[in-house]
Amino acid sequence: MGCHCEENKGQVWLRKAAEADQSNAQVTLAEYALRGTPDAANTKLAAVWLERAAASGNHDGMYYLSALLAATPIEAMRDPRRALDLLEKVRTDISGNPTAVEIRAAAQAASGAFADAVGSERRAIAMATKLKWDLAPLNERLAHYESRQPWYGDLLASSRSRRVLDRKAGEGGEPILIEECGSAPSELSARSSSSRARRAV
Repeated sequence: MGCHCEENKGQVWLRKAAEADQSNAQVTLAEYALRGTPDAANTKLAAVWLERAAASGNHDGMYYLSALLAATPIEAMRDPRRALDLLEKVRTDISGNPTAVEIRAAAQAASGAFADAVGSERRAIAMATKLKWDLAPLNERLAHYESRQPWYGDLLASSRSRRVLDRKAGEGGEPILIEECGSAPSELSARSSSSRARRAV
């Protein structure tokens, strides 16, 4: 009962902040909608919040939206050209991030530019190797591109599992408690957008 109560409190707070055009809250709601294996409704809901965050210039909003548009399994939502445009806008802050290069590769493959996608994915793998990441998902995507097939799915899933959420209120924002009834993490923080994206690597 307590878990359900806290989840409602957290979501109500987030929704009010998001509807008041607080872009960090919009991004956090989108991340929450995309947790696990989201269905089409949750994916579309995430896109709505990310669009609003990106429209206000939010760094994470543009970055996460680019990943969604590059590789969403929902064909009607996919827009690889716009994904690349959004990625270019945040390019300076995500240099050195293998996931950003993977987003580019996925968008290139979705556009039919498989040779470019292979090159980008190989560069992402080289970068990830230095960071000692699990290369299995990257190699899976590379195999698709080498076979001239696009890859669709959640490009940020691994980044989310690597991210250590800051539970201190003093570092860029108020922590928002959302109990997920046995799921981790239990806190999502509406922090500074640029610091959160950099920690995604």
